[in-house]
Amino acid sequence: CAATMAQANKSVPAPVNPFTLAAKGKMTVEKREECHRKDQVEKELQMYKAMPRIVTSDDAAAWWWNMRTTYPYLSDMAFSYLCVQASSTPS
Repeated sequence: CAATMAQANKSVPAPVNPFTLAAKGKMTVEKREECHRKDQVEKELQMYKAMPRIVTSDDAAAWWWNMRTTYPYLSDMAFSYLCVQASSTPS
């Protein structure tokens, strides 16, 4: 995404009208934001993988809450899974 954004930005003079970009087939504001999110998630994932592992007896929800400013996208995803209650009964 970063390379695509750089290439699109080279050929587009400032100020940029998103409607003009969409009409010309250039990168839209929404596409730039999507690329930025993808790049940010990839960066967060690489940083997370490089971290030492936490002790499994620690509270995972508390750990993600404390790390929410460092990993905003990953912590949002973690909370969507951590909020599900465990159950031993078949559904």
